Amino acid sequence: MKITAVELYLFDLPLPNPLANPITSGATVATILAVVRTAEGVTGQGYGWTIGSQRARFITGATEVAAQFALGHDPTRMDAIWSDYEAFSNFVGTSGLATMGMSILDIAFWDIACRSLEMPLWKLLGGHKDKACMYLNMISADASGKAPTDELHKAFEAGWAAGYRHFKARMGLNPPKVDAQRVRDLVDAMAGRGQLAIDIAQRWGTVESPAACYEMDDIGLMWIEDPFHQDNYAGMRALVESLDTPICTGENAYGMRGAVRIMDEIGCPYVMLDLERCGGITGWRKAAAIAESRNVRMTTHVYPHIGVNLVCGTPSATIGEYLPWWDDLLGGPITVKDGYAHPASAPGVGAEVAASWFPRAVWRTTIKN
Repeated sequence: MKITAVELYLFDLPLPNPLANPITSGATVATILAVVRTAEGVTGQGYGWTIGSQRARFITGATEVAAQFALGHDPTRMDAIWSDYEAFSNFVGTSGLATMGMSILDIAFWDIACRSLEMPLWKLLGGHKDKACMYLNMISADASGKAPTDELHKAFEAGWAAGYRHFKARMGLNPPKVDAQRVRDLVDAMAGRGQLAIDIAQRWGTVESPAACYEMDDIGLMWIEDPFHQDNYAGMRALVESLDTPICTGENAYGMRGAVRIMDEIGCPYVMLDLERCGGITGWRKAAAIAESRNVRMTTHVYPHIGVNLVCGTPSATIGEYLPWWDDLLGGPITVKDGYAHPASAPGVGAEVAASWFPRAVWRTTIKN
């Protein structure tokens, strides 16, 4: 099989609630779609993302370079492509934008492999389980971060009615003591139904974050996510060793090596990987095998439709993340019942953009021989 062309499209999708925080802010989720075409007529799709189309141009440029490199290669030989590409891109680093560009294509390579074998991704990965536990990341999604507890409770009730049993609330825009109390109030309002995780998103400092985490340690949270800046491995390890509540991190890790470093230096029980950074499905698969050997639990970062397949196909993956940002682009939300979603039976990675969307792209280009 041989790659003959890569089409790139940029879509600017409005967010249900604009994001406004010190790490990322914007009103749209920019989605970079790669359509990889082969001489044999099999086509695959992969996508990456960021908040706001201005940031996306960094990623589109990197993906164009990766696409130029991929031309002529066999897309089903993912490991060979990555090995050669890492040698090619070594001068500019083995992480960052170079990894993001090829990660987007890697998802499309797996889509091609699935379609050529007429298998869904979860089965091609090994078919470990036939349903995926999924959590809803839509609690406290307001841009200000100041939604009162009754609004958070309403969001929880809506998620419960939709079939979810695990939830995540984004915190960190308020002083830690304020948000710690909001979390306690929300857990009380849930009245023992479901389980809550919280995402601090690196917003609290090295002094106030541990104090707030200790205040919430007795309420049975599923995990506390990114309580420090992503590079503060020592601080997170100290929390891992001193808290009963699990710590979760990893969405900013690049490649298998970045994931392994988190396992080695932080020792957190949950590692959350983003396909755009971890090396696509190839990087996910490699990191997941190491996690399995160390009894580390894997979880997905965004990518909800593909995530159902990843959780089902991966022994070390215990739960995936759902948020509705790509529902319109990918044909609707996933269906969840009693906390679980079933993967699609159709061949592919589980995420396909219909051709009718292509004219709506705000930018496009084609790379071919």
